[in-house]
Order: sequence, then C-alpha cells, then structure tokens
Amino acid sequence: MPLVLDLPGFGSTSESQDESTQMASKGTERGYIVVTPEASLATVGTRTGPMWNVVGAFSDAPVDPDADVDLSQSNDIGFLDALVDHLEETMCVDTDREYITGMSVGAGMATWMICQDGTRFAAAAPVAGLTQGLFCPADTVPPFITFHGDADSQVDYTGGTLSGFDLGIPAVEERAADFAERQGCTADTTETPIGDDVVHIVWDCPDGATAEVYKILGGEHVWPGSERGGATQTVDASSLILDFFDGVSRGS
Repeated sequence: MPLVLDLPGFGSTSESQDESTQMASKGTERGYIVVTPEASLATVGTRTGPMWNVVGAFSDAPVDPDADVDLSQSNDIGFLDALVDHLEETMCVDTDREYITGMSVGAGMATWMICQDGTRFAAAAPVAGLTQGLFCPADTVPPFITFHGDADSQVDYTGGTLSGFDLGIPAVEERAADFAERQGCTADTTETPIGDDVVHIVWDCPDGATAEVYKILGGEHVWPGSERGGATQTVDASSLILDFFDGVSRGS
C-alpha cells in the first residue's frame, strides 16, 4: 500500500491535523496508509506546543536576538527516517510509493526531509511552508505540488518574513522555480485561473518531474478546503494532493 506522512504545524497535534486536513480519512478511502506523526514540544515566544526541528534549514541565517525561540533539539530527520523504516518493516508498504506532506512548519519539515535525500520520497506536497528554510543541500528533489496564500501573514508569499521575523526566506515561486530546476524543468510556466481566487502555476518539466504551485489569492495561513476560517473552498488540497500522489511513483 502507498504511504503518506502528514506533518502537523506548530502547536497542532496528530488529532487536530487529521481533523483539519482529512488526509487520513480521505487517504484511507483510497487505499493509502496515512501516518500523522507528532513533533516534540518546544517553546516559541509565549507558546509551547509540538514543533518540528527545522533549525538546520536556517543554520547560516541571521537570528533576531529578540525572537525568543527555544526550539527542541530533537533529531526529527532521524525520527522520521526511522519511522518510515519501521513502517516498511511492519506494514505492507509499497516502497516505490512513499510520500510526504504537511502544514506550516510541518510543510517546512517535509521540505527539509526531501532536501536531505531527494530520492527517499516519491513526491512531496508542502502546504503553506515550502519556503521555511534557506538551504537545500540535495542535488535533486522529487516531484512536488504546493499550496500557499498570497496573504499569508505567517509565511510571506513574497519571501522575507517568517512569523514576523525577517529571516530572508525566499518567495514561494522563487523556491518552486529552484526546485523545478533541480528536476530538470525549464523556467517556462503556465498559469491557469481556477475560480475567482486560485491560480495554478505549472512549470515545463520532463517526464517524471513535476513542479506546481496553487496560489490562493487573498489566502491566509490555512489548509485549502478545510473548515478552518479563511480557507478557500475553491480547491480541496487533500484531494488534489492524493490525486497527484496517485500518478507518481519512484522511478516513474
């Protein structure tokens, strides 16, 4: 069976992620094994909650001394790698069809994972977090789609700020173009409006490569299609992600 890891954002539990994205229920209906792992606790400002450790993605970034961030030093790359190994050993996993998605810093962690090994996952689908990091050491990345609101106040679509701190993160389309190039795609894109508030941006890629951005016009920091306030209903991110995963396998 194909496998999907769905990584929650900061402060979100496995249960709240499943409720918000419906990825577990929708994926199970399609025959996927869907696993929603939960991060270790960390404190950011006055908030404490589950938080993926993506510090390495910002290792050379200037840090605001007033940011007041105390991130867990947990080895989340090792944890997620070990989790996938365990699932492969104990369940009937199709190792050519392993995928990763996530919301916010969960999307950042999903991106950081494919930047460690561009071949472990057959495809990725970060939501509102493709740009949470400055560095990607992998020479190649797998096919990906991403969803991001251009009015996201937490992860600025045009780059620069993350949660109000100027960390110099790239713009969404800049990062997507970089990841497209690593797959051998050209710089040419096709933009297709969907309804009144979504633009689908697709890079010109060779067979076996995919780079797509769903730009939510006026969209906030929320999973498209969810019942959370401010979420567009024009597209359902979970269904589109599963549609995308359906058509991609490692080496295809």
